[in-house]
Amino acid sequence: YNPVKKVFKPEQYAALFHAERNASAIVCSTQPLADAQPKKPSGAPYGRTFVCPNLLEPSMYATVDRDARKPLQIIWCGSNTHRGDLDELVEPITNVLKKHNPSTGREVHFIFWGDAHPEIRARHLMRGVYEIPGRDLIDYYGILQQQLSPDIWLCPLADNVFGRSKSS
Repeated sequence: YNPVKKVFKPEQYAALFHAERNASAIVCSTQPLADAQPKKPSGAPYGRTFVCPNLLEPSMYATVDRDARKPLQIIWCGSNTHRGDLDELVEPITNVLKKHNPSTGREVHFIFWGDAHPEIRARHLMRGVYEIPGRDLIDYYGILQQQLSPDIWLCPLADNVFGRSKSS
C-alpha cells in the first residue's frame, strides 16, 4: 500500500501492473505489505514474496562527533505521504522548542528534509524549524552524512495502514 500510487499517470500504472505480475520475486518491508500483493484469480501469488524488515539499517549511517557549541539538530526525512507521522510531531516539537531556544541557551533545530507538517511550518518555520527540499534517494546518505550531520533522527510511525506497510 502506498498512497503515492494515487498520483500515478496511466503509463506508470501499466508499468507497475506489469512488474507486479511478471516479477520472479517481490521484496516487501512488512508482512501486511506482502499479504497485500496482487494474486492470480486462483488466489495464488504471481511470484515469490519475501519480507525483509528494516531495509534501512541504523548501521548504514555514519556517526560524527557532536560539536557542543552548535544547536542540537533533529531531523525528519519524508514527504507528505507521512502525514499521519507528522501529525504525531506537532505538539512534541512545540513543547521542545518552548524549553530549548536561544533565550534558554539550549537551542534545538528541527530540520524537515522534504515536507514539514503545515501546523509546524505555521508555528515555527525559521524559529527553530527549517525545511530543506526533498532530493533523489540516490543522494540521501551522502547529504545526511556530509552536509546535515543530524544528532537525532525522528522516525515515528503512526499506527495506520501506511505505517504498518512501511517498516517493522
